Amino acid sequence: MFALRKITNDGLEMNFSLGDSYTLVIKERSPKEFEDKMKDHPFYDKTYAFIYWKDEILPLYKNQKNYIVSENGTTYSNLTYK
Repeated sequence: MFALRKITNDGLEMNFSLGDSYTLVIKERSPKEFEDKMKDHPFYDKTYAFIYWKDEILPLYKNQKNYIVSENGTTYSNLTYK
């Protein structure tokens, strides 16, 4: 089981249960797919990637810290914009 943990500049922490699998689409690596899914998003310019799971899209913003964590809470992947 995976979760997406997002932490804003204000310290607000949000956790989203992703289940057993998810797809990460990063603008630099998959520009066509990123554009197809995000072109109409109101904060398009502030996003660098998105998580796609269960027909849902969670944008990842440049000004947030983003992590994939395992079910025991340890960091599986640091997705924070660099």
